[in-house]
Amino acid sequence: MKWRPFWLAVPAIACVCSSCDRKETPAASGPAAASEAGKPQAPPEPPALTADERAAKFGIVKHLPKDIEGVVSFYNGSKTAERFKKTHLWALLNDEAGAPADEAADKPDEAAADASGPGLYLGQEFFLATGKGSAEQLGNLSTFNRRYNYFHLRAIAKALAAAAKNGGEESLKQSLSENFNEEILSGLVKDPESGVGLIERAQFPPLYVGFKVKPEKSQEIEQQLTGALAMMGMLGEMAVPVEFERGGGKFSGFRIIGEQVAKTIGQDRAKMDEALEVETADRLLAAIAKKDLVVATGKVGDYVVLFLGSKPEDCQLVAEAKDSLAAGDALRFADGYVSKDLAALSYGDRAMIDTCLAASGRLSELAQGFGDGLAGSEGLGDTQDLQALLQVVAEREQALRKMASADAYGVVAFYEDGLKLESFGGIDRGALDWKSPSRLAGLGASPDVVLFANATSDAAYDEKARAYVESLVETAYAVTMKFAKAPISDPDLLPFQQGAKVFDEKFRPDVVALLDALRGDLSAGLGKECAVVVDLKGTVPPVPGVSQALADKGRFLRASWIAPVTDRAKLQESWGKVNGAAANLLKKAGEMAGSEIPMQKPMSSEKDGFVTWFFSMPFFNDDFVPSVTLGDQWFVASTSKVQALELAKAAGKGGDGPQGMSVSVKFDPLHQFGQEWLTLVDQNAESIFGIGSPGLEKFRDAKPDIEKGLKVMEDVESLTIQARRENGRLRGSVHLKTH
Repeated sequence: MKWRPFWLAVPAIACVCSSCDRKETPAASGPAAASEAGKPQAPPEPPALTADERAAKFGIVKHLPKDIEGVVSFYNGSKTAERFKKTHLWALLNDEAGAPADEAADKPDEAAADASGPGLYLGQEFFLATGKGSAEQLGNLSTFNRRYNYFHLRAIAKALAAAAKNGGEESLKQSLSENFNEEILSGLVKDPESGVGLIERAQFPPLYVGFKVKPEKSQEIEQQLTGALAMMGMLGEMAVPVEFERGGGKFSGFRIIGEQVAKTIGQDRAKMDEALEVETADRLLAAIAKKDLVVATGKVGDYVVLFLGSKPEDCQLVAEAKDSLAAGDALRFADGYVSKDLAALSYGDRAMIDTCLAASGRLSELAQGFGDGLAGSEGLGDTQDLQALLQVVAEREQALRKMASADAYGVVAFYEDGLKLESFGGIDRGALDWKSPSRLAGLGASPDVVLFANATSDAAYDEKARAYVESLVETAYAVTMKFAKAPISDPDLLPFQQGAKVFDEKFRPDVVALLDALRGDLSAGLGKECAVVVDLKGTVPPVPGVSQALADKGRFLRASWIAPVTDRAKLQESWGKVNGAAANLLKKAGEMAGSEIPMQKPMSSEKDGFVTWFFSMPFFNDDFVPSVTLGDQWFVASTSKVQALELAKAAGKGGDGPQGMSVSVKFDPLHQFGQEWLTLVDQNAESIFGIGSPGLEKFRDAKPDIEKGLKVMEDVESLTIQARRENGRLRGSVHLKTH
């Protein structure tokens, strides 16, 4: 199962946030409310705002054109910086850097914003936006990256095939060094997708970077940006001054002339013709000659803006909200948060998100490149079987990619009991079942649980993902054996060749049987929902060398993975196959080692209708023993028999919970756990390390730093993440709760 990731600014921002007394409205954010029938139901949408109302709250959007394709804006950066300065993390970083106490920490919130240097740009708002055509150019960049990966793997395959044909120690090294980069570059330039044609299609898309600070600091930012742009005058004939007006503001800067750039590049034309051929070199220089770049700065309203684009006309900033991104429905997702203390706003239109989806997960490009590199090679014999397998990888990846969908993406971040992020739309890989209610959500409610994750995978996605992984494993094995048997006498490859031969002759059948049991009967016997539960209620195993005081009084981590049972007979069959394959593997390993390694026989215990299997090992106890617990309804793999039984019983009593995926981390019990262990070790330090020992001295020297590290967790109470679908649209909620 694959859980969809979200954009999280967790570690650094974790301690930035301060508590707020505002309460969240049901329409604004959070999980779906329950209807009278007890089924999850999406909250109603808040009233739509006018363009002027959005402009008043969301800042720069009032000057961005309606066809903007992506924007991210950060608000009140100076206040965020001040929040961060009041945290234990800031104190720890300052201490580690040996920096003196920051005097600004005792000043008003605007202190950091008024500083010169990088702090000047934090100000009241900072934004980055991309205009019309950005998605297309991002697609061009993605195409270039894909095709580079293709040609890189093709070159590697050709080098390996050439080494196999020629043999000898130096052959492989020479094949991977001589003309290797030239092979890739030549392929890229001549390729219809990534070559000169791509450069001909490419343009510099409109890019806006801007700042809003106090009026008295605005001129300072303008001067710094203008000074930086003035250095472009050193480019001589390649750069000419440019001025234009847009959005009620005046812009000035430079235009880098593509024709002049092409002339400069073409000064060494002989080498270009030799490397690229005359016709290709002509097309390349002609394409570059048509690519101008405008870099200019100006002021629009309260914002100092840096603009980059192909021509001045690409700058489409507007003066009035009615003509801006604030009008229309693009920012409709943010209307319910107008009363919040905003930290950030982000938006990506459908074209941009579609391009991001198309650019991701392109392992098939590597497979196809490697396959094409092998085609026609002589040193490896017949490679048609490998090429067929590589093609299967590409086809199954494509089938998996078809499960994904995309929608316009929006995120609102605001301060409320810490930091909250609400996301709307984006990329859905198709990995999760959004309709089935959770039966295991209640297992994370205990205050002792420090980590809880719960989701239900989509059956169709699981089937395609399993087929894809199987093709990867099968192909990797076939490629490995092909090169292990290749006539390459490189001593660096000898251990690999010998190991592959031993695996193929002795271990392969049993490894295959083991994998088949796990991905076959075991998977078929379990339901699609699962949960991971980690708590700190375990007891310390009495391992030799561990102080008795630690074993008696210390607490230990317990972790379990739980899933529903759908076919207990299948699970029992899988165990038989796993046990048989493992016994054979141990027997063969013993034969190679020259001494017999008998298969350990598991012990079992029964309680309340559950059977727990485990191996008896010295120093294990019921709270620390890797085990599997099975009942008619639940399957639990755990580090603790006690926790496994607790979870299985609790899961059976739970009702339907929310749909989607949820993750939670509690920092308070983690902090308490760390403090308890530090105190326990400190109180027993002499018996643990030995009186006068170097270990005791190191511990006492490190203790202040450990205490400072533990204090960092005092700032944060918990992190919760939830993903779901509301009204057919993907939704995400993240809450980093602070004290």
